[in-house]
Amino acid sequence: MSDWSAKNPYGSKLTENYILNSEGSRKETRHIVFDLGDSGLEYKAGDALGVIPRCPPELVDDLLAAANFSGDEMVETHLGQATLREALADHLEIHRVSKKWIVNLGNRLSSDDGPMEIRIARRHRVSTEDGALLVDWSGSGEGEDVPAGYEEIGVACDPAEALWRELTENADSMEDYMWSRDYIDALGDFGHIGFSAQQLVDGMDRLKPRLYSIASSPDHEPGTVHLTVGIVRYSHHGRDRAGLCTGFLSDRCDVGDTEIGVFMSPTRSFILPEDGDTDCIMVGPGTGIAPFRAYLQQRDINGDKGRTGNVFSKHEHGDVMVAIEFMVPQDSNSGIYFQGRYEIQILDSHGKAKLTHGDNGGIYQRWANGNGFEGAAPIMNASKPPGEWQKFIITFRAPRFDESGKKIENAQFVKVIHNGQLIHHNVEVTGPTRGAAFNDEKPTGPLMLQGDHGPVAIRKIVLKPAKLD
Repeated sequence: MSDWSAKNPYGSKLTENYILNSEGSRKETRHIVFDLGDSGLEYKAGDALGVIPRCPPELVDDLLAAANFSGDEMVETHLGQATLREALADHLEIHRVSKKWIVNLGNRLSSDDGPMEIRIARRHRVSTEDGALLVDWSGSGEGEDVPAGYEEIGVACDPAEALWRELTENADSMEDYMWSRDYIDALGDFGHIGFSAQQLVDGMDRLKPRLYSIASSPDHEPGTVHLTVGIVRYSHHGRDRAGLCTGFLSDRCDVGDTEIGVFMSPTRSFILPEDGDTDCIMVGPGTGIAPFRAYLQQRDINGDKGRTGNVFSKHEHGDVMVAIEFMVPQDSNSGIYFQGRYEIQILDSHGKAKLTHGDNGGIYQRWANGNGFEGAAPIMNASKPPGEWQKFIITFRAPRFDESGKKIENAQFVKVIHNGQLIHHNVEVTGPTRGAAFNDEKPTGPLMLQGDHGPVAIRKIVLKPAKLD
């Protein structure tokens, strides 16, 4: 075991860093692979990788400019003495203002003398047309020593002080302010009070590592760590922004070049069962499915016999449009059964030249008397490499029956789109395909996800009733 840690991270480099989403997607999810080299770092399926981010250099420059510093000033941080630029880049969280920093402003904003009063002491006005004197008055502003028609309307105070009091006295206001602003925003509100370099950094949060669930098995991917990372991007107060670590990994970490501090964060509870014969059901939203990729790889390596099982929807559908995202490991096999009867195949078919009904996106064959028949191969191969997220959009028309229950029209895959490419159009299915959960045919049935032919990851299933008559 190595002694790499958050305080002593290993300097890794990336071997892969690419987007998983299809072109035009509003989301950005990346597959990122770290090289462990000779680090001696070890992990198991279910562990997390700690990543040490760096603050964006352009954000550091903008903050220095807003505070009117060169960056060469020396300051004290929790890691000792450093230049202001080094502290802002590598020691402190500058993408979001801290509560402590805001509270500390009170010593320089508030006054025991109370709010400032403003009174009119003199008013002098002449005509712009002929220069004639219109108003000429001077007085103390006290009591009745004011011009006719004037009345006191209140007192004035520093808007920054009023804002500070609202933030420190209202927890919701403080939370909203912190989560939508960085220090450049805060200086726009409070910068007029002036800061020394040390005052600027005092109260800032320490730069913390980010933990990401590992999406690989060490036995399946030796010498590397794979992550599936959703990149955070948003706009606030007229500026485009990114998550501190996700933006770092996406925008500033070049494959084979950028050194990134990493360490392992083991888990004690989020682990596979010791008995490989134990059945498992794995459910995770979004990139939360990342560790299940590691579990599936590990179970495959171990030769575990535990079932991953077929999954059935409670809802029974007729005509329907289904959008589903999936990821299939190398050489694995699964399927989506409409009404539990008619299968669209899931298979590692990347790069295959000649496709059959059994390849990825194929309408699987029927089976009778020991023989296969029918089935439809995809029009084209739209498969991505194993380990990448893929998407089906499938429009299905249920079989039709007369009043006596006799089938009068076959089930039909009206349209199947695979990763943006049309692969089937108006293909009839005369009966349940091989491996179906039911051998009869009915107007409705459950959606079934096959889980007994190999590991597969499924996420984001959208089912909408369709009107196809």
